[in-house]
Amino acid sequence: MKKLFFSMLGLFILYFVLSGILFLFRGNTLYQYEIMNNGNAITVEEKRHSKTKTTNEYYDFKLKLGKTSYQFRLWKEDLKGYQHFIQDIKIEKTNKYQCYLPIFKDNEVLIDMVCKEKDSGILYPYHQIRLNDTKLDSIVDKKYLKLLKKFMPQTDGMTEKEQLNVSNTLPDIMSKMGMSTYRGLTIINQKGEIKPITLFSSDHYEQNIHAFVGDYYFVANYDEEYDFQELYIVNLKTEKVDKVTMPVKISFDSYIQGVVGNRIYIMDCSNRIQYYFDFEDNLLKGKAALDSGQYELAIKYLEPCEKFASQDTTKDVQIIDNFLLNKIADSHAKLGNYKKAIELGMRALNIQKRLFGESSLDYATSRNNLANYYYYSGDYTAAVELGTQAMEICKRVLGESHPDYAASLCNLALYYSKLGDYSKAV
Repeated sequence: MKKLFFSMLGLFILYFVLSGILFLFRGNTLYQYEIMNNGNAITVEEKRHSKTKTTNEYYDFKLKLGKTSYQFRLWKEDLKGYQHFIQDIKIEKTNKYQCYLPIFKDNEVLIDMVCKEKDSGILYPYHQIRLNDTKLDSIVDKKYLKLLKKFMPQTDGMTEKEQLNVSNTLPDIMSKMGMSTYRGLTIINQKGEIKPITLFSSDHYEQNIHAFVGDYYFVANYDEEYDFQELYIVNLKTEKVDKVTMPVKISFDSYIQGVVGNRIYIMDCSNRIQYYFDFEDNLLKGKAALDSGQYELAIKYLEPCEKFASQDTTKDVQIIDNFLLNKIADSHAKLGNYKKAIELGMRALNIQKRLFGESSLDYATSRNNLANYYYYSGDYTAAVELGTQAMEICKRVLGESHPDYAASLCNLALYYSKLGDYSKAV
């Protein structure tokens, strides 16, 4: 019996030793739990990131409160314990804001209270909106002021109102100033008015692909995964946001090498390719003209780009050439120049066939575009032939339940009705 007791004791000790070793070398882990607040469950996700050669150990936190969620990051050295760091979440409501304050172990407050503006749905740190809501300020002063004071601007003896006026004043030579944020951009004008511009659906802490160039802010769409094909360009003067879709995808394992004049150089480390983005480039001007319905201007800017791209037979440049041909063809079609649109559409179709074969969805899309050009030109027979081939590719690749297949059937029905073949149209 004694021998059995010591054997069991030894097994327990071995189990705890092995558990400790596994805990120390656990790598990146995700831990999830819930905190109850007035009968409502708040989901907390803690994602641990191991120490590397360049960064210390840190945690990403994500809080889900009904339809609201927000993220933040803390270094391990600021946290006590190893899991389940958040013990409580305080919620305060006014007519204008709903605010959340995570309480960590030993009643510590490690981040500022986050407040959601009810009208816009935008999240703000409390120190940014202090003095905007007297009721909220009164609640904070009564319950949390000592805890949150470290997140507020230092006044150096001035009142908060004086400090706010000083900190929000820009030099006369600056009409507006932009600051990048985890979700996009914040613009401050001469009057000290702050306007957040939300570009991403969630917080992104590591944004290697962003830069200010003159009056513009340039950033990759960090809501995409692994590679990005979309860019945001924000005009700081007009606050206009443009989303530009590039003809190629660039890996997020990239960085900005530098800015020379109006040109940004990007190095794609994964594919070992250097790209540049020129704000004075004809391609960008053409895309902007196309988006605003200025089709003649779009053709003027895009045609020289296409002629240059057509001289290079490498795959990447041919993809760009195909992209340009489709855009120019679409511009001609919008102007009623269907003969020219058909000519350019045929060239784009041949490039798609050569690059990806006749069974690819891109090839089907090019056939659909060309079918539409023939339809608007009055050649319904050619439209039916091209549309039928596009429909068959969609059916084979996507299946009969896919919306793109349904769209191709609708197009065919329209073409057949123009031919007077109502039995096939139905």
